[in-house]
Amino acid sequence: MHLQPYEKVGFRERQTDHTPFVYKDEQWERCNMIIRKNHRNGYIRRLPVCMVMIMLSVSLLLTGCVSGEGEQKKAGRNLMDAYFKNAGIKASVETIYADVTRPAADRLEMSDYVKGTYRLGKESYEFWANVETGSIYTSERLMEFGESILKLQANRLGLDAAHCTCYAAVTIEPEFTGEMGNSRGQTDTVTLNDVLPVSITDMDAFAKEALESEYVSVRSFIVCRNNPLNSDAEELSFPEWKNGQITICEMSDQSTELPTDKYEILHFWSEHRDVCMDLKFEE
Repeated sequence: MHLQPYEKVGFRERQTDHTPFVYKDEQWERCNMIIRKNHRNGYIRRLPVCMVMIMLSVSLLLTGCVSGEGEQKKAGRNLMDAYFKNAGIKASVETIYADVTRPAADRLEMSDYVKGTYRLGKESYEFWANVETGSIYTSERLMEFGESILKLQANRLGLDAAHCTCYAAVTIEPEFTGEMGNSRGQTDTVTLNDVLPVSITDMDAFAKEALESEYVSVRSFIVCRNNPLNSDAEELSFPEWKNGQITICEMSDQSTELPTDKYEILHFWSEHRDVCMDLKFEE
């Protein structure tokens, strides 16, 4: 039987929580451990003090213990429920996690955000919510954002937007939202990926602002039919657009419908890169 390193010095798992909190692109489980008795002589195996301290530090690091996490999630759920009610939509939170940042290798800090998913009809959407400011960001209008980005970029690229579809991956830095710190005086480094403010009233205006902001990165994936790729497109420059990239793909099969959502567009791009062209924003 293969023993884990911690088992060799007397520890064993007592309880493992398989519903982890999310940190960036990682998912962390919580594991509670106890030290077992030495069955031969009946006493608890003694360990050097330094080893015990190291193990405790590692245990705290891996379990990600952050005080107030439960209260944060409760506040976030209440905020989302109030948003659903005020917006008049029949949605419900599916998953929710307190957002945790790591300002140092040995320390975790809780930001003012919660994140998770909610169910609206048959669809599931991602959300981020700031429990202190009340700001809410969701992925619900992501394809609408792509349509607005397509309008702006199609004109510059000589494409007929009526024969194209677009998914625009967006990353928003805290400098853009104005939420650069938290209620505990700590500095957050929270970036928002593929979610948009629910407060947007004019999507076309927001798309233009996003393209022109140095604190927002937009990578658009455009799939077109009846729009041959322009070989001169690589020579185009976009000085007013600050951060991002355009990927244009040509669909030659006239009998196939254009992809309609994020995952279909990304699947087409991954399977047909030979008919795609990448253009980067460079001043």
